[in-house]
Formats: sequence, structure tokens, C-alpha cells
Amino acid sequence: NLERLNGLEGIDPTGITTLRIQDNFRLRTCSVESICRHLRNGGLQTISGNAQGCNSGSEVLTACVLNHLQEADPASPWQLYPNPTTDAFQIIGTLPENGAELRIYNSRGRLLQSHRLETGNQQWSLATVPAGVYFVQVRDPERPEWAWMEKMVKR
Repeated sequence: NLERLNGLEGIDPTGITTLRIQDNFRLRTCSVESICRHLRNGGLQTISGNAQGCNSGSEVLTACVLNHLQEADPASPWQLYPNPTTDAFQIIGTLPENGAELRIYNSRGRLLQSHRLETGNQQWSLATVPAGVYFVQVRDPERPEWAWMEKMVKR
């Protein structure tokens, strides 16, 4: 029985055709980056019979989002406003000169929207999604391994 999935971090997720993680009752953490990317991209998977936290695709996706969540702090390069929101929000802060990428995930880690950010004020709408908790990620194209993520509440 596996207890950890160490060593899978370096696997290229595009090379995973079908992911099968089953019957490892000690395995609680499956949220390594290659698995997270495979699941976010809608890759085929069978995940069951493991410990809580790694017992289904939705549990793993939730862990993927939560593991990469960084709460906003005064030193963060960007801020979501308004938060909470009833519909539209904007990102306040200085973007890299060559822009950035904005991604919006639901609380289960499913990618809902992806946008290219340019300089200047831009607004994004959450009108098509129900009230709840979402995660907004900003990725720097110069440093793709780095991403900033903040929780967004829609009322």
C-alpha cells in the first residue's frame, strides 16, 4: 500500500493517458502537481478505495486548489476587489509588462474561466456561476512555476 506519491511531481501531465489510484487505504495525499494538472485538464481517472482526501477525483481536485491557495496579505502583488462580490470584480495591482493569465476555479478545483490579463483596469464577471466560494489565480508568464491565488466569495 502506498502512503505518498512522492516522485510523481516531475512527470509531464500531458503524458498521462489514464490515471488510476485505487485501494491504498493509507494514501491520504494525492495532490501532487502532475496529478492536479491532469485532473484540471479533464484527464481520464479512476480514484477510489483510498483514505479520505484521496478517495475521489473531486477530493483530489479540492486538495489541489487548497494546497496552492495563498490568502491575501498586504505584500501580495494583486488584490481582488470587491471581495465578496455579487457579480463583477477586478484585480488591483501592477501586472508584469507582458501581461499575465487569470484562472477561476470552483471549490472542487474545476477550471471555469481563463483570461489573458493586460495592463489597465479590467473586470470579470461571475454572473454565470451560483453563489459560493471560488479561487482566482494569477500566473506570471515569465515565471510559470509561480502563481498567486486568492479566495473569492460570490454572494
